[in-house]
Amino acid sequence: MNSSVRCGRLAAVAAACLRVAFDVTAQTNSVVIWTASGHSNGVAGLAVSADGSVVASAGWDGTIRLWKAADGSAQGILSNPSARVSAVAFSPDGRLLASLSDDAMLRLWSLASRTLITNIAGVARSLGSENSVVFSPDGALVAAGVGGTNGVGLWRVSDGSRVGSLLGGGSGTEWIAFSPDGAFLAAAGGYRGIDATIKVWRVVNRALVKTISTSNEYGVRQLAFSPDGAFLASGAEPNANFPAAVELWRVSDWARLDRIPIQGRYLAFSPDGTLLAIARGDPVGRGIAVDLWHVPGANLARSLTELTPNTGLVGPVVFSPDGSRLFVGGHISRNTVNGTVFQGLVSAVSAPTMITAVKASTSQITIGLSGGPGRYQLQKSTNLRGDWTNAGEPVSVRQLSIPASDPRAFFRAVEISE
Repeated sequence: MNSSVRCGRLAAVAAACLRVAFDVTAQTNSVVIWTASGHSNGVAGLAVSADGSVVASAGWDGTIRLWKAADGSAQGILSNPSARVSAVAFSPDGRLLASLSDDAMLRLWSLASRTLITNIAGVARSLGSENSVVFSPDGALVAAGVGGTNGVGLWRVSDGSRVGSLLGGGSGTEWIAFSPDGAFLAAAGGYRGIDATIKVWRVVNRALVKTISTSNEYGVRQLAFSPDGAFLASGAEPNANFPAAVELWRVSDWARLDRIPIQGRYLAFSPDGTLLAIARGDPVGRGIAVDLWHVPGANLARSLTELTPNTGLVGPVVFSPDGSRLFVGGHISRNTVNGTVFQGLVSAVSAPTMITAVKASTSQITIGLSGGPGRYQLQKSTNLRGDWTNAGEPVSVRQLSIPASDPRAFFRAVEISE
């Protein structure tokens, strides 16, 4: 059995100063594994099942489409012809799919039968083109914005009954996120500079515990808690006339740790929590790339600028549960004699292999890796001029330790093809 090393996917680290120095330009392009079409308009929301087998896309054409995560083959269509669908979410056990649409309805679907089982009226209509619906981590509740209240409604999944509301004022709730332990629920919205804040409630007693003032002058977009619950990331509406940035907040005291100077309304944490994927927009709001940032610290690890020929203009992003892939929603448009025609796309993109964390002592260096579920070789160089030598044996784990024999060495992780 012969092994070849794809040396383009690398990250170098200077162990002496404990800083990760990423060689972004030397990395090979991420591979678009598959692209699926079917929506007759843009893709507004994306979700992947907890077992990583199914991807669901919410379309402005009024449909929810299900795709096999492995190869992008169609697995079914859930129709909602009365209004465009703005968000989807899988229940933690994978039995249900929740959808939110512009007719102010929250719907619960059975994935086994592909049928609608619950209609919930009175949710908020989106002020823009996006919105969110989320299940609580235990799967008992589903949450969405409440029409006319600028708050969040909580409904019991078992029977669709409303169990309460979380009220905090503001100009509209568009994005919602539960903390991984279910203790907190965060919500945000804002429109043209009105109340660009994040509200955080304690779920058990529905008390508002924090209102976070952001630096975004237009509005706050997607919210995401890190997998360990230590951080909350907030997205920003791309708009040339309103300064904005993606921001990272520490949950223990809600202090801002990072302000990433790009505008992106869609974001997602990698499963290990070391990377934040941001769908970066241009000044008029078109998604042009997916940037991967190391957090906390706000160091750019990789900019995936080569995706749009396959994915179209970039929209929602989500990682697979094992971190090996990014799923990207997008759309393309073309001008015809009958006007502009849109087509929604969903793509699976391989996650790049990178060094994500480094710890050193006088005796050993511990290195964390991110990327696919394959095998990796750690390599060492003294001058970054091509004299790379293997350091230890190939591994399939995400963390390894090596002797600190040369504190001035540089290291990189390379993926092995067998």
